[in-house]
Amino acid sequence: MYCADPSLAFAFVIGAINDYCDQGTGYFAFDENGNDDTANYMFNQSGYRVWFHLGDGGSVCYSNNYLYNIASSDAQPLTIQISTNSNLCDDGPSALCGGFPMVGALGPNNPAQCFLHNSIYDGAELVLPWWYMTNGTGYRVWLHQDADGSGWADCFNHGNAFIVYSTRDANPGNLDTTSTDGSSC
Repeated sequence: MYCADPSLAFAFVIGAINDYCDQGTGYFAFDENGNDDTANYMFNQSGYRVWFHLGDGGSVCYSNNYLYNIASSDAQPLTIQISTNSNLCDDGPSALCGGFPMVGALGPNNPAQCFLHNSIYDGAELVLPWWYMTNGTGYRVWLHQDADGSGWADCFNHGNAFIVYSTRDANPGNLDTTSTDGSSC
């Protein structure tokens, strides 16, 4: 689990050096350690618009429930703001996938993947390995060792981001999003 409070929605930003999980609403510093970090991807599962405020005075809006590849021109925001506006952005970058409460996954050199709630995806439908996974469905999500659901099983709480590289969860046999249990694993 990467985000501190699973009861709060989140925006998870994958940087070249560090990863950032911003929760709640308000302004958050980006690259607060001064490492010249750059934002590469963002999962916006905050329930609201997320704004990147740039050094040139400009800003970029990212809609809720989407996974974005961050353009190099926008990759070093001064602050990241989770607003209280739940409407889609009027104008913003194209998303890689999303548009619904989702499980998002991203791996090295793999395309972004977004998965609907209430489905089972076998290994043939998953582009692996994964490095990151988010669960914005509102329910538990399960990864299983084998496509038929047998073998090991790992539960992932809703409302959080997970770093799964170097774990068995980077290469699951299936992804099960059919749970209607919203409690913690």
